[in-house]
Amino acid sequence: MKMFVRISRGPRGSSLLFIFLSWLSLCLSIYARPTGQSPIYQLAKDLFDSVVRVEAIYPNGKPETGFGFIVGERDNQLFIVTANHIVRNEKSNSPATRVRVMFHTEKGIWNEEVKLLETRYPMPNDLAVLRVNAPKKFTLRHISRLAIESGDLAGTSVLYIGSQGEWNILSGKFNRGPDKDSLFRVETGAIEPGGSGGPVLTNTGVIGMILGKGAAGIAEALSIDFIREAFKNWGHPWSDIQLLSRNKPVKASQVKSESEAARNVNDGSNDTPWNAGGPPPNWIEIDLQEDCTIHYLKLLTAQSREGETNHVIDGFRADGRKIEMATLNGYTWNNKELTVEIPEDRGHDIRKVRITTMSSPSWVAWREIEIYGRKR
Repeated sequence: MKMFVRISRGPRGSSLLFIFLSWLSLCLSIYARPTGQSPIYQLAKDLFDSVVRVEAIYPNGKPETGFGFIVGERDNQLFIVTANHIVRNEKSNSPATRVRVMFHTEKGIWNEEVKLLETRYPMPNDLAVLRVNAPKKFTLRHISRLAIESGDLAGTSVLYIGSQGEWNILSGKFNRGPDKDSLFRVETGAIEPGGSGGPVLTNTGVIGMILGKGAAGIAEALSIDFIREAFKNWGHPWSDIQLLSRNKPVKASQVKSESEAARNVNDGSNDTPWNAGGPPPNWIEIDLQEDCTIHYLKLLTAQSREGETNHVIDGFRADGRKIEMATLNGYTWNNKELTVEIPEDRGHDIRKVRITTMSSPSWVAWREIEIYGRKR
């Protein structure tokens, strides 16, 4: 697509040009789609499987659409938060006659067995809760990574997921809040119909739910702290799975150089790898500093040559006992993301996690290692 801009000479033309360029710069800097290399963008992509499309059918046959996201699980049933105005008509104050959801792992297939649990809360907070049976491919890592608290993050870049019936990632900035009603504001482009109910996130996790209301260019969102407290009051399950390893103490069998130190593997940057400076076997170990239950790990490779690799993941308990939690075997290459789930009987009461590379065509190195689970 070509864009032609006619520029008039003289002071008035210069002013118009300045205004146009300022407007264009603002749009590009705030509302452009984020790059695929940023950690926050990667987190948003990781959340796709926890975000669902929501469709509510009313007696007049006209559907309301939006999104929701998984925040808890009990007995293979998932608990999903969404915007109340999707599932309850605001004018008649009556719920939809039928609600269905679509999972990212089962795109094109509507799950009709949805129970509408909560559509009202004694405050003006547009919150509803759905319950649905987990799809076949569901695992605990598909539950949303939730921030511990949202707080005042003025000026912080945020992303939100969901628009036009697709798992699109859109960007904005935290504007202000939360206020007394636990609402905060996000600077965004236009929130299109059908975009409400999706998660708002920073690099720490989901901080709220987009509501799609407010003045032009400003959207309201409901704080994750409020949603968590509502779930507690209602007695619904709430996920406390979190990233346990960020910036925790790290040691390694050896290090190539100070610029490729062991601490690089959990600093949140994919551009700063640890490198052992030698072939296998070599290991790296992260100290979680407290007993935790490990559910899964995400690892990003750093390989100069691709080929078959073999890794052993061990956990250490407080008394020093070593537990082999998992192995990773396969053909890998540079910048390949690996996810390994830890069996429940092996992941409990773990204080330290060690990844030992037993074989690889490259020197042993990792770009980033993330350990997810629950604190004791």
